Amino acid sequence: MKRFFVMFVLTAAAAGVALAHPGASIAVVAAAVAVPGCTAIPGIGRERRPYLRGLAVAPDGVLYVAASGCGAVLKIDRAGKTTVVLRTEAPWSPTAVTFASGELYVLEYLHTASDDRSECAK
Repeated sequence: MKRFFVMFVLTAAAAGVALAHPGASIAVVAAAVAVPGCTAIPGIGRERRPYLRGLAVAPDGVLYVAASGCGAVLKIDRAGKTTVVLRTEAPWSPTAVTFASGELYVLEYLHTASDDRSECAK
């Protein structure tokens, strides 16, 4: 089994996902990741969107990424094609994804404009 590491590539202008093979070069899987119809999430400014966070590799090698700044989970295939597979409603946003028994699990977080989570109860 070939080992590799999956990482986010973040610059001031764009966010992407890359594969890093130990002792080899880095291969960009998806560059300038954008989320069509990005939903504004409280506390995450436009300059940070899509704010890629958690990611998981499915058994078939497809990547799933939490785009926290847009309230979405993205599927990135081996060709780098990005598809939205889940949208949440603000102020909830996905922050992590994982696979277990062939199922995709998503961890959501309550984003508020400040650190006071009780804002949502008002």
